[in-house]
Amino acid sequence: MAGRKGLHWAYNRRPKDGDQFIKKIIYRYIPLFDTFSIRTRRKTKVTTYIELEIYQFDICVVSFYNKGYGNSDTKYKVRCHLSPGHIKAIMKACLHCFNEQRETVDHLALVFAGADDENDHTEMNQRYQVYDRFLQDNFTDLDLYEINGSTQFNSFIFIHQDHPNKDECHLFFEAFLQKVAENLTDGNHSNTRRRSGMM
Repeated sequence: MAGRKGLHWAYNRRPKDGDQFIKKIIYRYIPLFDTFSIRTRRKTKVTTYIELEIYQFDICVVSFYNKGYGNSDTKYKVRCHLSPGHIKAIMKACLHCFNEQRETVDHLALVFAGADDENDHTEMNQRYQVYDRFLQDNFTDLDLYEINGSTQFNSFIFIHQDHPNKDECHLFFEAFLQKVAENLTDGNHSNTRRRSGMM
């Protein structure tokens, strides 16, 4: 199955020591169309791994990274100079994966963990605006969800108005953002912070 274009389930991973998620689901995505690097202007084949982490209280954190870019500590944030169309296709694949889980879990909350540029954590940055516009245009049943976002850390949470654990969802997101801030302050770029959105 390696190298097949399209979106495919790759594997599930159980939590290890220190993990707080209940399970992690990994998909592999290669767009059906030819893609080109903005930097080199050459055709390129990029394999994207989309990760869904399922937490207590029906919370799903979605992130992604591209194979072969960066190392285990930087893969969620390195820029790959992909075209806008390629980026949009990856984000659509992320939403498709989330919607598959939403079919089996009523009112599943979405945390979209976007990337931060190193040494640039300004509010209302370009990445935040891209993510926000895409999610506003493509998230189904948007009017049924409460939305909270961090304009500094490029992350969002979507909570269904009938979610039975809304308070816990808000507390989870607050703790998530606090951990992001601590990692950036400490200079710790470990995978504790799910960084996605390479452009």
